[in-house]
Amino acid sequence: MVTLFLSQTNQPWWSITGGMTNRLLTIEVSPFYLKTDAIGLSTSLPFTTALGSSTHLLSVLGIVTFMASSIRPTAWWRPLTLTVSVCAVIELYLSFLLMHLAAEAALLGAYGIVPPLYGNSYLNYIRPLVTASFGLPFYIGSFGLGLIGSGFVIKGMRERRRRIKQKGVQAIFTS
Repeated sequence: MVTLFLSQTNQPWWSITGGMTNRLLTIEVSPFYLKTDAIGLSTSLPFTTALGSSTHLLSVLGIVTFMASSIRPTAWWRPLTLTVSVCAVIELYLSFLLMHLAAEAALLGAYGIVPPLYGNSYLNYIRPLVTASFGLPFYIGSFGLGLIGSGFVIKGMRERRRRIKQKGVQAIFTS
């Protein structure tokens, strides 16, 4: 469900704006796109379009496999489809990280600065104030990823308890 929400939203996961009128610098980062509107920076980077498209495709594939695993919960392919669904959510964050690092590298190359992850900071040459913040989809996705991870931990603990109870000698056969 988290992947379904995150793949449908067009809001940026991380954004940075600079200057008093926000005309100096505006960057929006999502797992699906990287938009830059800054002096001396190109509007997008070469790999971001391909990465965004493949991320969107894998998100849809994750949603479809999750729905397929819900139809027949006792099928032999259910663990495989759940794994694909979890990998799709993890790939969202990997894609976001790659897009974010590309934005930071572009800013470092153009201005010689690394922007803050969150909050306000001054650029070093004419001291305009820049503001960076994470968007709501980032927090919702983090919460969903935490739920998925805790579900795997709880399932692993249950299976471990079940295996511990089965230890010991079940039967002794003598002839």
